[in-house]
Amino acid sequence: CSGCGFIKQDLKLGDREWMCPACGVVHDRDKNAAKMILLQGRKITGGTPESKARRLRKQTEGTVSRLRLKREAALF
Repeated sequence: CSGCGFIKQDLKLGDREWMCPACGVVHDRDKNAAKMILLQGRKITGGTPESKARRLRKQTEGTVSRLRLKREAALF
């Protein structure tokens, strides 16, 4: 449940809507799944996906061009 975090173990593929037994919220299966994926992504990255991408870009600046040079040098 994207509202309270409850995990419904017996949810079947045919169940398009379900009610959370913990908090009573009615969920559309796909929309709830999308919300949960977003929440997990933010939890893992420590924020928005954009902020993580910016941090990674700064950390790896120049790495790709260095790798290309190494590969090109090895070919000759």
